[in-house]
Amino acid sequence: MAKPEKRMKLGLYGGGFKPFTTGHFAKLADAIRDNDKVYLFYGMQQLEPTRYGKKGQPLKARQKFRGLGDTGRTYDENVAQNIFNIYKTALERIPEVEVVLVQSQAKDEQGNLAAIRAPVTAIFKTLEGFVDDPGEIEKVTIYGDGDSMRPYMRSPKFKDHVQTGKIQFGGAVPSSSDDYTEKLDQLMAQGETEAREALKDFYASKGEELDDKEVAARQSVRGTQVRNLASSRQTSAEAKRYLPPFLNDSEKDQIIQILVGQDGEKQRVAETQLRYLIRGFIRG
Repeated sequence: MAKPEKRMKLGLYGGGFKPFTTGHFAKLADAIRDNDKVYLFYGMQQLEPTRYGKKGQPLKARQKFRGLGDTGRTYDENVAQNIFNIYKTALERIPEVEVVLVQSQAKDEQGNLAAIRAPVTAIFKTLEGFVDDPGEIEKVTIYGDGDSMRPYMRSPKFKDHVQTGKIQFGGAVPSSSDDYTEKLDQLMAQGETEAREALKDFYASKGEELDDKEVAARQSVRGTQVRNLASSRQTSAEAKRYLPPFLNDSEKDQIIQILVGQDGEKQRVAETQLRYLIRGFIRG
């Protein structure tokens, strides 16, 4: 008698990730632990072409990018893409499951990349495809924050699959589909606890034992905090603490360099030259 084929458990996780931090990785670590394959959707703001007014003066851009500390530079699409190129290579080394990095862009009728689509929207477009044709997929779990997922939890499109447990949200297993409306905060808190445990276990698998206080700090860190730390040579080493552990030291250094930018590199060279000058003056 032929053995039944194993059906796949699929995890979907998305966000802006500016940049992808240890806090984001906590949820990814949970997804890696509980699924056979994970799609990681990331968003990216695009630079708008310069528009000019009637008098030929350039108009202000409507889109605002996240700032990089006090440098005057921004976390624009070039910064984001360079960093995600590094993440893509590093994610391929995770042995437990296949993690597929997906830029959440819509496509036009010819299949060309077109408008930027929010990662959460891209996730639920993928989910609609699963509802129409599950194929070999046994279950889909969506990871993210409750506010982003709430409208989709209550969507009639997914109701039957939620009730049968084929679609789950937040990494926490409900006792019934009603839990997503009646006990959502409790489920989200449970999901955060599971993510924190997954983060701690992943570090342990790499030979780094973290106490509960340090795990909590790395899980709760915000992208703004990491950008501010990374934007200065004085605090960039601290920023590396909050970059995900699937990166090696060289990759973390590359990301810090991208965030610091050319001006930061010039500053570092100038500081080094000054130190040698002072050292020579003292010895002389």
